[in-house]
Amino acid sequence: NNILNCRINCAEIFTNGGRESGMYVITPVPGQIPKLVYCDQETDGGGWTYIQHHINNDVNFNKDWIQYQHGFGTVDCNGGNNFWLGNEMIHIMTSQSHQYMRVDLKDWDNNERYALYTHFRVGSAATDYTLTVGGYQGDPRGGFCLYHYNILFAGNCAMNEAGGWWYNSCSAVNLNGVIYHNGVYNITSHGFDNGMIWGPWKGAWYSLKEASMKIRPASFSPNATE
Repeated sequence: NNILNCRINCAEIFTNGGRESGMYVITPVPGQIPKLVYCDQETDGGGWTYIQHHINNDVNFNKDWIQYQHGFGTVDCNGGNNFWLGNEMIHIMTSQSHQYMRVDLKDWDNNERYALYTHFRVGSAATDYTLTVGGYQGDPRGGFCLYHYNILFAGNCAMNEAGGWWYNSCSAVNLNGVIYHNGVYNITSHGFDNGMIWGPWKGAWYSLKEASMKIRPASFSPNATE
């Protein structure tokens, strides 16, 4: 549907009638190559653009700088695949307007938690995609706010932690780490806490089952229409 596609984000798609979650094409910068994304049009009123989804190890998140810059993985129609949208696209989208960011987590007992940040921005490549985040709300304690404010998407930890991230000696949170079946792993067997972790909820030695990150403009209202 050309009316819905080529909007700048999933919030604009929602406002123009795209109320079903699924794949859409967005163009955050007019004239540039469109990007296929997954839109969550249900959670907390909808309007969310997925920037990350990690549900299994079918996609290796241990990528180089260029791959994280441009994104990798595959978006599918039900949002069930593994992907990273790309640091450059995340930078562009979070620089256009004030953005919220929501993290959804699931453990191996299928308990679910979320964290909401009312300010989320990623700097340009010249800043090494520096993360600025704040305004934590939600239940699994604010791992980003406590440990990852103004941290570069770079450093010495990526090889040990098995995925790109905003590392801080090395990390209390890493949603791009390895998924270990049934969660618990240990330093004896693995050497590093390189699981997909949210330390403030489950600790550094418990790998989560599923995680996603999504953004939407702070100005979004589910009742607004164009």
